[in-house]
Amino acid sequence: MGLERFKPDSTIFADEAVLRDGYRPDQLIERDNELKQYQSALKPVINGAPPKNLFLYGQTGVGKTLSSRMIIERLDEDQQNLDDVDVHFAELNCKSLNSSYQVAANLINEFREPEEQIKPTGYPSGMIYTMLFEELEKLDATHCLVVLDEIDAIGNDDDILYKLPRANDNGNVRDTSVGVIGISNDFTFRDNLSARVKDSLCDEEIHFPPYDANELGNILKQRASEAFHDTTASQLDNGAFELSSDILEDDVIPLCAAFAAQDSGSARQALKLLYKAGDMARDEESGC
Repeated sequence: MGLERFKPDSTIFADEAVLRDGYRPDQLIERDNELKQYQSALKPVINGAPPKNLFLYGQTGVGKTLSSRMIIERLDEDQQNLDDVDVHFAELNCKSLNSSYQVAANLINEFREPEEQIKPTGYPSGMIYTMLFEELEKLDATHCLVVLDEIDAIGNDDDILYKLPRANDNGNVRDTSVGVIGISNDFTFRDNLSARVKDSLCDEEIHFPPYDANELGNILKQRASEAFHDTTASQLDNGAFELSSDILEDDVIPLCAAFAAQDSGSARQALKLLYKAGDMARDEESGC
């Protein structure tokens, strides 16, 4: 039997990217409390005051990174209307980094033009931090918020989480108020931080708990209305979503939500299950 020709299909999915990693919804539901807490913690910045250092923690797929990007983008939009506040943002995913040195070196390169970037090894530790502080001083900004995602990758080497939040207090950076937002998937990482780091980094902590089945169901309904043809979702007065679909059987979303809630509480896992269900329906329709 020979291979079939690839043929575009559009009867199941209207936009399957909505269910894939990397999609950015316009609205993040089921995280109102965490978003409000996050926004409140950054209010000093918009008033020109020194920023708080924040620590966000919760397992994978519970909305930490997406919440952070939404809040940072909103702050960036709102600062455009102010003459006396100029906030610079630096975001670094630390997943592939295993030391404070590597984090510092990569941050330096975040601030520099490509032709001025440094190699990730070969410098004394003290020089790396000196270069990092110099880059912060050169920003010509009132504030710099440094977001370190998946910071638990550095393990016990938490030196960067002490030196960066205290850069102003220790006189390393004078003209720019520096704030650090650490994001961790590992609950034990926070507990294992040294006392000096906890005092410096954890001005405010925001815990993102696992989603329950009802919350995951609402997330899936919202996404399904964009992902599948002939599918609509409406939000009720109590905040829950009601779905109407000619594509999905009534039990598909409840089953995906229940399994993911029991296993991990991860929206990412629930979305993968829903995408798989749609993929199977597409294969069945095409006779694969």
